[in-house]
Amino acid sequence: SMWDELMPVNKDYKAVFFTMRDFDWAQEQTRIRGGQAPTGSWRSQALSLGLSEEVCGLGMAVGNHTFYNCVGTSMSRQLFLDGTVGHEYFHSVQYHIGLDHTTPVWIAEGSATYMGIVSTQYGANTMNQVASNSGSDFLTNRYGVGGMKNYIKRFSDADIQNLYGALEVGASTDSIAPMFKYNGYFFGGLAVQKLIGDHGQDTFMSFLKDIGQGTPWKQSFIQKFKMSPSAFYSEMLSYLNTVY
Repeated sequence: SMWDELMPVNKDYKAVFFTMRDFDWAQEQTRIRGGQAPTGSWRSQALSLGLSEEVCGLGMAVGNHTFYNCVGTSMSRQLFLDGTVGHEYFHSVQYHIGLDHTTPVWIAEGSATYMGIVSTQYGANTMNQVASNSGSDFLTNRYGVGGMKNYIKRFSDADIQNLYGALEVGASTDSIAPMFKYNGYFFGGLAVQKLIGDHGQDTFMSFLKDIGQGTPWKQSFIQKFKMSPSAFYSEMLSYLNTVY
């Protein structure tokens, strides 16, 4: 209901949840309901990413009518499922307003991550909490174990520019590797949180609608937020040091 004004309500909207033990069933559901895993197969997608039954997390929205999600057995069910519903539904909103696979992944996935988390019963501060202990093999290998606080205090401006620069790749199969390498869901979510905190949700949604209507994203970013993406990335380093 948060998004009724942006997207007509689909009373038959379906959420399809499954575990890694249910891949054959999930594959059949995509044949029935439409869509497919990015590689064409949920099983091959999970194997290519090295996922396990405990931590799966594959998800995909199809237009404004269905989303699919593989649920890891070790995940915190309530927060994960609540947040996933909002996340994938917001992808449907993005689809409806015209965002496509040229949209930078930190914007597309970051806004879905942020909107999904803050729409839960846990409230707005949950974004910082959920992201605090997250990481990736690349970040851990370079900066050590310890979550966001440990990474951020070791980041230079060049590091944050490289991270968000890598996450400017369009939201497609090409974005899967940098998303996992740089923890793009949470770094994107935190960036969207700052943009909304500084400029308001209406301005941020106007930015997304501009992109959906064909305005180049960097042009709209400068118009709406009065700075370049590069300048914003530098601000993110200071912001994350304050948060963590």
